[in-house]
Amino acid sequence: MLWQELYNQFRDQGQRGLTITALSGIDVALWDIKGKHFNAPISVLLGGRVRETVQAYATGAFRREGVDRVTDTAEECARHVADGFKAVKIKIGFGVEEDLAVVEAVRQAIGPDTRLKIDANHGYSALEAIEAGRRGAEFDIDWFEEPVIPEQLDAYREVRAKQPIPVAGGETWHGRFAFRDPIKTGCVDILQLDLFGAGGFTEMRRIADMAALRGERVVPHVSGTAIQIAASLQLVSAQLPNPPRRDPIAPIFEFDRMPNSFRQAVITQPLEAQDGIMRIPDGPGLGIEINRDALKDFAFAPSFGNVS
Repeated sequence: MLWQELYNQFRDQGQRGLTITALSGIDVALWDIKGKHFNAPISVLLGGRVRETVQAYATGAFRREGVDRVTDTAEECARHVADGFKAVKIKIGFGVEEDLAVVEAVRQAIGPDTRLKIDANHGYSALEAIEAGRRGAEFDIDWFEEPVIPEQLDAYREVRAKQPIPVAGGETWHGRFAFRDPIKTGCVDILQLDLFGAGGFTEMRRIADMAALRGERVVPHVSGTAIQIAASLQLVSAQLPNPPRRDPIAPIFEFDRMPNSFRQAVITQPLEAQDGIMRIPDGPGLGIEINRDALKDFAFAPSFGNVS
């Protein structure tokens, strides 16, 4: 009821972007309150805990200035593997030739058994994405994330049709109305809704049901503080197999490894991976407690000087 009321209040200018992101945060907070009221994790309120742990993949490999990108990315991914991760995701979208050199170096560094995903952050044109996908497929890549800008649904379908790597996307599609056409017209193989951009748990369930009608795999996008990590873990805990079978496809969880002192400081007990495995909190609500002192330490108070 509250979700619909807030959405309708901002319908004229707020069906996407910042409005839905803000609404998502309110929605997640209300589910946390609900879980604490009933003394149950959100995953139970969503229908039940299907799993208590999930395999994580390490996201990183952003382009850094002043270093050789090929060597730097390969070394970083090798460190993730040494830390126990069985899968990594790297950033591309800077130019086909340079990107393919990075992909090849990473594959050599992590070996044949570590899973590899690539993310262009909508940095390619459709023609560039098709070329990168065709030439990069030999490196055994799980998915090609956001190959083109999110508004170009026709380009998404073209990339999906003309190169062999499964296409992933959805982190910048907000609300079920933004997901309707991508799902209906088959833009992606893997739907990456972001819990804090798609509309929170309330809207996420609607989007997941839409994806299930087409049999699309849902792998949430996770990039933010430990609050988003905890919330997304609750989502994954309750995620039903699709398709249901004796040995279903196991979900995989995005775990950002870029330096961020704020990420884990906001909660009292950090959420970390052990040998590439995340344990899903089983306490009430999100299963975490907020570090209020840390919020004060990181507070930003802009000073605009004297205004006359």
